[in-house]
Amino acid sequence: MKQSAIAAVIERDLLAEPSTSNSRATTCFSCGRGFIPKGELRRFCCERCRDWFDAGNPSHEEQRLQTIYRWSDGRPMRQRPNGFCINCANCQKEFDSKGLRCCSVVCERAYCERQENLPAHSRNRHLFAF
Repeated sequence: MKQSAIAAVIERDLLAEPSTSNSRATTCFSCGRGFIPKGELRRFCCERCRDWFDAGNPSHEEQRLQTIYRWSDGRPMRQRPNGFCINCANCQKEFDSKGLRCCSVVCERAYCERQENLPAHSRNRHLFAF
């Protein structure tokens, strides 16, 4: 298979909606782990998770929604399924980043070249402060 065909198959699989099945498996209301409900613990995978939730702690979904990443100036970062929405360090175009500062290899090279041409005292300034 060609590299582009493999990439298309991987992308299709990653972006596909989860299939519905006849499985009785569900996720724990407290920790989010998958399990098959048994007995009286229908919403929780174990008694420890039930006790933790009964003690007033938030559910797994509430914990997930409470996680907010912020820029150094306090603004919240927009999170998307494929990373965080940031501006490219070189061209300032908005893109989904999984930890990269530039949207493409071309922009990364141009950014590094620009940084090399700056005076030494200007190079230490970071464009992004995480």
